[in-house]
Amino acid sequence: MEYLLKDLILDCKEGSKTAKEEVLERLRPLIMASIKKYYYGSEPYEDLLQDGYMKTLAEIERFDEVRGVPFLGFIKQQLRYFYMDKGRKSTIEISLNNLILEGDGTTEFIDMIPDDGPAIEDLLMKEETDYALGQALESLTEKQRRVLMLHYGHGMSFVKIAGKLDVHYQTVIKTRDVAFRRIKVHLSF
Repeated sequence: MEYLLKDLILDCKEGSKTAKEEVLERLRPLIMASIKKYYYGSEPYEDLLQDGYMKTLAEIERFDEVRGVPFLGFIKQQLRYFYMDKGRKSTIEISLNNLILEGDGTTEFIDMIPDDGPAIEDLLMKEETDYALGQALESLTEKQRRVLMLHYGHGMSFVKIAGKLDVHYQTVIKTRDVAFRRIKVHLSF
């Protein structure tokens, strides 16, 4: 087939309309296979086929048989990259309000997206709790905040905190207990 195409390609380059029609007819299966294999988009099939014909005719003019590359291999690669590029550039606009057929009715696309995040009520409750906790922590003395931060924030034992603050172990425990009572008063809402 390559040998027959070689003569047809030369005739095409000389401007023979019948040679161009015959080449396109012979390459139609290759163009269709390239569309199926390499194009991922939403353009109508007939438009893609016509684009493939136009690309083939343009590549016939560009083809240089002196390079020793068979025309079929050359055009196959050109169609491959052409349809891959065309598919990449094809954009499908999806709106969250697009309707999707589901069962007997339709549903908006946004309703099909699972919501794995926390409920808005939970987020608001957490925000209120965080605010109240911040207010409660501000009501503590500097010593109380420091004891809580060293123990719960940095994971230090009460014995190490006592050594660091140069106080008795029981003083650290009492300071923590008083801080908790103060926080509890602020958080009872």
